[in-house]
Amino acid sequence: MTTLLKTKYILGVAIALLGIVTSCDNRETYHEFQDVRDASWSKRDSLRFDIDTASMLPGIAYDIHLEMVNNAKFPYQNLWLFVRSNLNGEKIFRQDTIQVRLADIYGKWLGSGFGSYYQTSILFRQRVVFSQKRKYRIQVIQGMRDEPLVGIEKVGLRISRAE
Repeated sequence: MTTLLKTKYILGVAIALLGIVTSCDNRETYHEFQDVRDASWSKRDSLRFDIDTASMLPGIAYDIHLEMVNNAKFPYQNLWLFVRSNLNGEKIFRQDTIQVRLADIYGKWLGSGFGSYYQTSILFRQRVVFSQKRKYRIQVIQGMRDEPLVGIEKVGLRISRAE
């Protein structure tokens, strides 16, 4: 088994274990990761998360987090994202531009992780109330100048009841 395959295997096991551990938290209602093929993210490749709110309670506030898994080859401190969502209306999409800090000014990765993989979670929206039982969509597009952008392994979305 090559070193790259071993590393990807370890990352997969770690994410699975993280999912098992966090699934014990009854506040979490949605959690999904999408792979970025070959850790090479084109501007044309939007990652789409379709959220079915059938399991969410009406009138309850939820927090939405974006999660990034990057490898040590990511060349920058920050990651810029364009995030489109229809949280305010079924046909109305709002686009936000978000900056995610992945490393400090000295190049030390800020996310949790081990080896050459690091996971960073940021709050995207706080205290969102899903007023209708319907499908919501959140799309994430990389907003960096590189084409393609290397070093991002996975992008995730986590929704949990607000405290």
